[in-house]
Amino acid sequence: MSIRPNPAASRYRNGPFPPMMAPLLADRRVAAALSVAAVAIVVLKIAGVAGWQCPISTVIGQPCPGCGLTRSMAALASGNWQIAVQLHPLAPLAAAALFLLVAVTVLPATAGRKIAATAAIVEGRSGIGWLSILLVICHWIGRLNGYW
Repeated sequence: MSIRPNPAASRYRNGPFPPMMAPLLADRRVAAALSVAAVAIVVLKIAGVAGWQCPISTVIGQPCPGCGLTRSMAALASGNWQIAVQLHPLAPLAAAALFLLVAVTVLPATAGRKIAATAAIVEGRSGIGWLSILLVICHWIGRLNGYW
């Protein structure tokens, strides 16, 4: 039995907003690799294992757009939402992306394909991937200029 692609998903793959997350979700091996790496980094942070220093911050002496995201994700995983948002306000968005990656990895392949197809539709219609990048850049500019 072959699974036919969702025609609605293919219609929006090349829609007004090209999907960014859906192609990662569609490739189960990529999703698994990203899931394992991200979960391992967060778990190690929760366990108190020292991670590496941010190379951008080390070289230029300024925080990168993602600085604080690992600590923020660890705070989210520990249930400390207020601290998480203070460390990096986009942590809930990153947690949602990680949840989707883990779901595609552990669920049966048919469910993973449905999630990827739905993500393609949502991204194609809303542009949430591109909006996320814009929010990260705005957050970074605000941080560099001392707004937070």
